[in-house]
Amino acid sequence: MSFPVDDESLLAFGRYLAGRRPFALRVFLSQTEDEFIDAVEEGLEHGIVQLEGARKEYAKLGELGLSRTLAGTLTESGVPAHPEEFENGHVDLKIKHPAGKPFLYLTECKIWQSVPYHKKGMTQLLRDYASGRHKRGCCLEFVRVMGTATKLKDIRNHVDQHKPLDQVDKAVDHKTIKGGFVTTHKHSSDWKVEVLHVACNLFQPPKE
Repeated sequence: MSFPVDDESLLAFGRYLAGRRPFALRVFLSQTEDEFIDAVEEGLEHGIVQLEGARKEYAKLGELGLSRTLAGTLTESGVPAHPEEFENGHVDLKIKHPAGKPFLYLTECKIWQSVPYHKKGMTQLLRDYASGRHKRGCCLEFVRVMGTATKLKDIRNHVDQHKPLDQVDKAVDHKTIKGGFVTTHKHSSDWKVEVLHVACNLFQPPKE
């Protein structure tokens, strides 16, 4: 079955996206990398909120299942996200510009174990997957235990103290994502690459 596509139908679809998933429309229309990053991260936060809203079910999944679920949530919202795609290795989440702009956003996902385990994710992202060409990627923690905010603070205190992976200066707060912060690193390419650190709270208190 074919559907007619004209200016009126495209405009109607754009209005639909603007009303339901405005970040998806901004991803599609983004002309600069900063615009792309802002829209993608709004979509990422939307996906995290969706997982947290059904954490009783999603907390049972492993890293692959959680990253696939997040990718599905983003894609269904209009942001094409691809789990386990090859990018000099199998990165957990790969988001490309849907209109073909040369922008790329990579996310490495971990189930919380420790600060060193988070650092392992940072190492994979910065040394294995990122070429240095793209401005920012993300390390996302799925936290299935109590104290999500504390876990993020522990990570931030560690990276600010030790400045791993050629970190430049201290972390800065993300503009909108609660608890999220951004570090900047000198990549082996000699370009600077930013890493967004965020967490998804999947803790489900046991029934009494």
